[in-house]
Amino acid sequence: MPADHPEVQRLSNGILAAVAPLPDLESASFMILVPRGEIDDRPGRCGEATVLVEMLSRGTEHLDARAFVEAMDEIGLDRSFDASSEYLTISGSLLPRHFEKGLSLMKEMLAAPRLDPAELPAARQLVYQSALAIDDDPAEKVFVELKRRYHPPPYHRPFGSFPEEILQIEIEELREAARALPSRDLIVAASGKIETEKTLSLIEKVFTDFPNREPASFPQISPERKSGAEHVEKETGAQVQIAAAFPSIPFSDPDFIKVSLATAVLSGGMSGRLFVEVREKRGLVYSVRAFHSAFRPYGTVYAYAGTTPERAEETLRVLVEEMVRLGEGVSAEELKRARTQLRSRVVMSLESARARSGTLATDLFYRGRARSADEILEEIAAVTPEGLNDFLANHPFRDPFVLTLGPEWRKR
Repeated sequence: MPADHPEVQRLSNGILAAVAPLPDLESASFMILVPRGEIDDRPGRCGEATVLVEMLSRGTEHLDARAFVEAMDEIGLDRSFDASSEYLTISGSLLPRHFEKGLSLMKEMLAAPRLDPAELPAARQLVYQSALAIDDDPAEKVFVELKRRYHPPPYHRPFGSFPEEILQIEIEELREAARALPSRDLIVAASGKIETEKTLSLIEKVFTDFPNREPASFPQISPERKSGAEHVEKETGAQVQIAAAFPSIPFSDPDFIKVSLATAVLSGGMSGRLFVEVREKRGLVYSVRAFHSAFRPYGTVYAYAGTTPERAEETLRVLVEEMVRLGEGVSAEELKRARTQLRSRVVMSLESARARSGTLATDLFYRGRARSADEILEEIAAVTPEGLNDFLANHPFRDPFVLTLGPEWRKR
């Protein structure tokens, strides 16, 4: 396994720079993480973060939209711009000799965006169509509806909740949001065929004049345990979509690796408990899974299944039973398989500079430090069957909030 020793440095304007070289690769990647996300959208402006990212990508003070695209294409910059609940990300992969130019273009996009009013109608329409497309994907739509009802403010308005609000977003609102993008705790992470000291110096050089602005404070939330069930009747074809939310711990919790192992036991391929019990033994569904997601204040374990109305009651019962049964413990063999799956993900991530830079950035955001791959592997190896089972006994997956979407299925 290639050596992986991340170095972190805080710049004078509060920006955090993290570098973890992967010298065996032939590419370099970076991720810029900005602590401004969907939770910062104004009331009545659900989708503002996504529109902001789309508009940021449409030029700078010195380059209009076409010239900006051509400048990125000239250096072969493979880029992506995304908005999530708590942050925006700008990612890029390219040949190492173009690293400075690519990073400089992205920095200029953030520090001096063009925000041309003529570009706004098209940008709004693209984001609006993306939100509407969620309605065509019932497995995604059910989670939008679940999150709207389950999460407390300001986490209760995920993208796609209110598509019509996207069309109300005005250019001055986006300009105000862009002017407020913070430098303190903004994260620039890099990996691939780069040198540590040289890249840290380069990041400081590129971002040294980035405006020094404080981020908004993150909400301090201790959400109440919400249970129960709701149904949203909607024509989604022949299936009922079932989504369940179970309270869990945040990424920053020292025991988070145990949640990752537990969900791997539940949903780690064809040997996972949910696949075996819900699909293979009973033939109730084609797709079933469980996964962990978290915000800074708290975490959630989700479970999902899609089935016919006639089988929805049994599917939901078995799904919840298997989640609850995990609290009774896992076997040494199940833990061994889960460890192997997590180890594989870590090792394979070292074959991608983009994946590694993303892990560095999110580690810094959620944990306040960047872990090496060796450290993550040691965390995985340190979990014993007794330790995992003690954790599950004290943090059982029970009393979920359930949202079903589709044709009516409940017995009258």
